[in-house]
Amino acid sequence: MSDRSSNSNDSSDSFDLDKDYVHSRPVDINLLGPSRPVTRLLSHRQKENLIQDCRESDNFNSVVSGNLVNNIQILETNNTMAQPTLTTLSLETAIKLIPHFNGENVQEVYPFINACNFVMKNVEESIQPVLLQVIITKLAGKAFAITQHRDISTWEILRDYLESTFCATRTPGYLLLEITTTKFQQGETIQEYSTRIERLLHELCNKS
Repeated sequence: MSDRSSNSNDSSDSFDLDKDYVHSRPVDINLLGPSRPVTRLLSHRQKENLIQDCRESDNFNSVVSGNLVNNIQILETNNTMAQPTLTTLSLETAIKLIPHFNGENVQEVYPFINACNFVMKNVEESIQPVLLQVIITKLAGKAFAITQHRDISTWEILRDYLESTFCATRTPGYLLLEITTTKFQQGETIQEYSTRIERLLHELCNKS
């Protein structure tokens, strides 16, 4: 009896010590509404997040693809604009660009050939035969002598004749042409003229 009374006294003492103690009451589960499993709720959210991520990924890929196409188009446009356009010369303009060449000064053959190369490349193909005849009329003296008895149908053939005759350093062909076209110069004595011819003949014999 003493133990029970002591226990009851202890419990009463504990109740007296806990001032905030509230007796528990049964809870009506129906008041909480239908249960929603947490696992299903989380799975649904994950699905929504996954769908959203996929949509954002598709949008991102679309944006990237669109930007890539735009960049390629810009690069193609810039590349097209950067390419130089081929200049087409009229026949009148091309004729004005062709200098005269007589073969007296061998160094003049290079500017002549360069000018003719330029005009032949930058005119319509249909007027190239006419332009070739104009080039031939620009030749005089020694330069004309190598063409007057030859069949020259293209600029390439004429250029080869000019290069083989004047660009090489005093070839036998050049020396022979020099001998046959050398004229008596004003103020020159007969002895000086004959000396020039003899030098050419001597050089030609050494080349042969």
